[in-house]
Amino acid sequence: SSAVLTASEGYDSYEWTRDGATLPETGRQLTVRASGTYRAKGRKAGQLSPESGSLTIAVVPNPPKPTI
Repeated sequence: SSAVLTASEGYDSYEWTRDGATLPETGRQLTVRASGTYRAKGRKAGQLSPESGSLTIAVVPNPPKPTI
């Protein structure tokens, strides 16, 4: 139902993106519930770090409940 992504520590805040769009979350961890390609950048003293490698998450719906 969800996954938690964790960026490297040592930054004042973080910038998370999904499919290139900036997300509002700025913490070190991001709880993911939607498919997409995620990346992170750290911010320290107003400067952004280089972008992280990407991680692609595929959310698959649960199968239908069987009828017995």
